[in-house]
Amino acid sequence: MSASSRFAQGWERFAAFCAVKEAATALALSRILIGTTVVAHLLMALWNETTTTVFVHVAHGGLHSVDWARAFTTPLGAVLLTGATAACGLGVALGCCTRVALVGSWLGMRMISAFSDHAHGGSDALLIDVLFVLMISGCGNALSVDAWRKGTTTALRLPRLLLVFQLGLLYFFGGLQKISYGWVPGGDASALWFALHQPQWTRFDGLPPAWLYPFTQAATTSAWLFEISAPLLVLAVLLDEVSSSGRVARLLRRLQVRALFLVYGALMHLGIEVLMEVGPYLPVTLSMYPAVLGPVVCQRLLRRRHSRNDSL
Repeated sequence: MSASSRFAQGWERFAAFCAVKEAATALALSRILIGTTVVAHLLMALWNETTTTVFVHVAHGGLHSVDWARAFTTPLGAVLLTGATAACGLGVALGCCTRVALVGSWLGMRMISAFSDHAHGGSDALLIDVLFVLMISGCGNALSVDAWRKGTTTALRLPRLLLVFQLGLLYFFGGLQKISYGWVPGGDASALWFALHQPQWTRFDGLPPAWLYPFTQAATTSAWLFEISAPLLVLAVLLDEVSSSGRVARLLRRLQVRALFLVYGALMHLGIEVLMEVGPYLPVTLSMYPAVLGPVVCQRLLRRRHSRNDSL
C-alpha cells in the first residue's frame, strides 16, 4: 500500500472519529460554568468600579492607553460594553440563542482584555479560549432554552476533546514554565511559600506562620508533578474514546487516572482560591472538567442528583 493510500485511510478514520455524535451534556455543563463565570466576573468589575477606571482611556480619566479604543472607551462606553458582554454571558449560561451569545461573549471579552493592560491576565485568556471552542460546538443542545425549543440533545465530540487538550496543555506547559529550583523535586520547594509573601497574590494581610512552610513545600512539589504529568490525562481520555483494550489503556483505567486528576485538580484549585487572589482561575479551569468526565458520567451524575431531589 502506498503512502498516499495509508494517509487517505488514516484521514478517513480520523474524520469518522471526529464526526461521532454524543449526548451534549458534558459540553452543556462547560457552557453553563463558563457563562456564569463571564457574568460574575464582569458584574464584579462593575461593582468594584474596575470598569470605570481600568477599562477607560487615559484621555477620559482612566488607566489604559490603547489608541484604537479611545473613541468608545469613555466611562459610559466601558459600562455599556461590560454590561452587554455580561448579558451575552447570561445567554450562554441559559443556552438562549447560544451561538450568538457565545460570539458576543467572546468578542466582548476579547475587546475588554485588549485594552485592560492593568487588569487582564492568564485567566481571561483561558476564558476566551474556552468560549471559542464552545462557540464551534453544539453545547446549546442540552440543558438549555435552545434545546427545549428545538428538541436537540446531541453534539459532535470533537469540541469536547479540544477542551480536554486545552486542559492538558494548560497544566503541562504550566509545569514546564515552572522548571526551577523552587518547584522541581530536589529543590527547596519554596515557590508557593514565596508566592504567599507577595501582597499582589495573597488574600491575607501579614506574613504566613512559619509552621505552614513544610505544608507549602509538599503542595508545591505535588502540584508540579500533577501538572507535568497532564499528558497522561489526555492519553487516558483518548484511549477510552477509542475503547482501547491495550496494556496502557488497562493500566490507566486501573490507576483511575481520570478520577485522580480531577479530584486532585479540584482540591488544588480550591486551595489556590482560598489562599491567593488569581482572578476567575478556579471556575474557568473547572469549566473544562465536564469534558474530561464525558457525557455518560455527566448524565449519570445529573440523574443521581435529580433522583435525590425527588426523594427529598
